Order: sequence, then structure tokens, then C-alpha cells
Amino acid sequence: MSIPPLDGTNYGSWKKAMRILFMRLNVLPIIDSEEPPDANALWDKCDRWVFSEIYFNCGKTEQESLSDTMSAREAWETLANRLV
Repeated sequence: MSIPPLDGTNYGSWKKAMRILFMRLNVLPIIDSEEPPDANALWDKCDRWVFSEIYFNCGKTEQESLSDTMSAREAWETLANRLV
């Protein structure tokens, strides 16, 4: 699946494509829910993977806006707050 990088003008279509990707890979809860209190190594591994997918599917400006984020959910919400 090829997803055009988020460039600040295509947030709606980018968000939909990314959610479909995460749904297909069974990691959608990583961006849709808070980290569970009993998070484990598998959650952490999935979180890092989802974060990298979000980051590398963004343009340079959007990547820079994620410089202080620590989780996939935080990155997801940062982009939503910035671009909606």
C-alpha cells in the first residue's frame, strides 16, 4: 500500500489511509486508546512501529512537528490538533 506523505493539505485522505493500514495490521488500538496500565513489551514494540509508520508517512514539516512526541497516540493527536 502506497500512502502519499502527509503534506498539510491532505490530512483527511492521509488519516483514512493510515487508519485502514493500522486496522489491517491489527494495531489500531495503539492510536485509538490510552496505553493500558498493564502495557507490556508487545504494546511497546507495536507503539514504536506505529509511531515510525506515522512519522515516515509525513512530509518534513509534519515530521518536525512530531519532534517532542513520545508515542504513536501522541503523534496522532499532535497531527490532528495541528491540521484539523
